[in-house]
Amino acid sequence: MKKVEVYPAGFKVYDDDDNLIGYEGNHCGEGFIYKNEDAFKNNPDEICYINEYSFRDNTGFVSVEDAEKEGETHKTIVEQVMDAWGEEYMLTDEQAEYFAEDVFGLAEWACITTYLAENFCIDDCIEFGGIFTRFQKEAVKNGMTPAEYAERSLSYEELIEFESEFDNAFVVDDDCADDESELGLGTNARITYVDERRTGSVENPKEFAEKYGVKEQWKKF
Repeated sequence: MKKVEVYPAGFKVYDDDDNLIGYEGNHCGEGFIYKNEDAFKNNPDEICYINEYSFRDNTGFVSVEDAEKEGETHKTIVEQVMDAWGEEYMLTDEQAEYFAEDVFGLAEWACITTYLAENFCIDDCIEFGGIFTRFQKEAVKNGMTPAEYAERSLSYEELIEFESEFDNAFVVDDDCADDESELGLGTNARITYVDERRTGSVENPKEFAEKYGVKEQWKKF
């Protein structure tokens, strides 16, 4: 049998035929855990974290079979982030990865769900984080989740702002009630733009143009 130490805590344990048979924990921060930073960063399906409770038999060892039931991989941590916050906070894959990395960094004794529920202030992370959209930041500043913010009724000021964005960015045919005419984009396109901005589906005219394939001749930018 041999043991291979991992950073920052624990060992991978192999039998004499070099088959992985389990994981050994070690003291780290507040707990006794297995935590493998390399696995988290480089192999989404490899066990990267086993919490303190999983070592409850006091042997300091968890078999491969038990680790598959109770341990965490990069993939399972991302999945739990999305289950907890994905829908309400309208997280992108990149943002879910961002939170998964933060949660993994925090983990030093408890299960991942505990950190998600009790040790994380997602609103602050969004308000001051660089990878979040203006829409997400506006939502939390207004005391709402992005999903709640997307359902709000627009104020008169917001309506004027979004309509002005549309009119300044595109050639508009005010007499057209459809998406477009031979003269420019019509009323229905403006309504769609305002709704897309309200719900955070797009953040600016450029994103709207890319999403709906607006013709170059109707763009002012």
